[in-house]
Amino acid sequence: MRVNDCFCLLGTELVKLGGEVLVHTNNAAPGLGSAFQAMVFEIGSGQPNSIGSSFYAAGGSFTCGRDFVVQGNSTGSFDLTKKVSPVSATVDGSSNLDVYRLVVGGNATPGPAVVNLNGGILSTFLVTNTMSRKGWSCVNGNGGRLSIKSTVLERNQFMGVKAINVYEGGLSLDCQAGVVVGSGTTPVTLRTPKGFGVESIAYSGTQDYYYAPMVEISGGSGSNATAIALVDEKACTVTNILVTSHGWGYTAANTTVTLRYGTTLKHTFAAADVVIADNDIGGFTKRGANTFTLLYENEWEKWTRVEGIKLKIGAAGTVPADTELQLYGGTIDVNHTDTNEVGAVTFGGFAGTGGTAINGAVRIVGEWRISAKKFIDREASALAGTLDLSEVTGITLTDTGLLDDEEVRKLKRMNLFSATEVVWPESLEITGVPEGWKVIRRPNGLSFGVERGLMLIFR
Repeated sequence: MRVNDCFCLLGTELVKLGGEVLVHTNNAAPGLGSAFQAMVFEIGSGQPNSIGSSFYAAGGSFTCGRDFVVQGNSTGSFDLTKKVSPVSATVDGSSNLDVYRLVVGGNATPGPAVVNLNGGILSTFLVTNTMSRKGWSCVNGNGGRLSIKSTVLERNQFMGVKAINVYEGGLSLDCQAGVVVGSGTTPVTLRTPKGFGVESIAYSGTQDYYYAPMVEISGGSGSNATAIALVDEKACTVTNILVTSHGWGYTAANTTVTLRYGTTLKHTFAAADVVIADNDIGGFTKRGANTFTLLYENEWEKWTRVEGIKLKIGAAGTVPADTELQLYGGTIDVNHTDTNEVGAVTFGGFAGTGGTAINGAVRIVGEWRISAKKFIDREASALAGTLDLSEVTGITLTDTGLLDDEEVRKLKRMNLFSATEVVWPESLEITGVPEGWKVIRRPNGLSFGVERGLMLIFR
């Protein structure tokens, strides 16, 4: 499909499962000048009392040479007999969206504008909520990848965007040049949508639908849950309700889900059809060839993964202290963010194939749990730099049932982790080691292998 100049999606869904969509720029050079409305792909009207709109891509490619705009509908002179539905764009599956600028936001008092990164890749030069589009806006990471194409240092990424939320699939980000997140007078940070969200919605209705109805989710203090209805066009029936963002703050007692067909209310879901569950939180992954700098306090869980040149820790508390550092050839620039004299940044564990720490140490605190799967996968985590274990209370080997296989017992010994320098605690208890296996503590790491009699056999 080829679109010239401007395309506006109002009060409906666009579901793309494959193929190619090109929003053509008529060979005009993209820029940030006064012709803002020209050559854009726009989702939502930003107008009072408009019903919601949604864009969903799960395969193929989508290219927009100008602005890809997701704008919430304004409440304006709001008529309480009508609803302000969320306006959302979701990238999922193997889809590849390439847009010049991603504009996320609505007018002065809008319903939410939501971009969901659930899979695939969304590439753009700039993510912003400028050009007088105010109000609530957010980008949700749940297994997708955001690629920043700008080749110059960019300090205004995510300007005006209210939140970057990290769900269970995590957020992956790469950049072609330096990017600083958290700068400016109203900095955006990565946050966790803690609390209960909409897990799933079951549909068993029989109404005729010649096109997809809008899914509206509301209730109590809940916000930012989005979903789409998938329709069998030949049978004219809804086949599935796909939740594209769980949102947060919902309760089973107060959550209402409806299907709206144009301005007509077609179906209200029973409470038993809507599953509300506690949100699971994932981690953050840095990819790409250039430095990504984080400022201020961010929230995510489980992992902090670096694949690429450098993740720079710009301030104390920028990285959550209980996440596992996973280095796959990348560099973490500690930047002496801690008041500790070592100049360390704190994690709950260390994994991956290894990488480099500069301008300070990587520090592990508390109980460190190391999976036996590292041994099977031959993932020897090597750190070029200082690994500070002075505050580790113990190391526990987990998932040891995986070691029962006879072929696994034939594997050569390896270092579970190593570093140029290891600062050991005064005493260290290592637990969970199964019978017939042995861990040896060395000056620069921890070796693991099979024990035969009184000898440690290294095949």
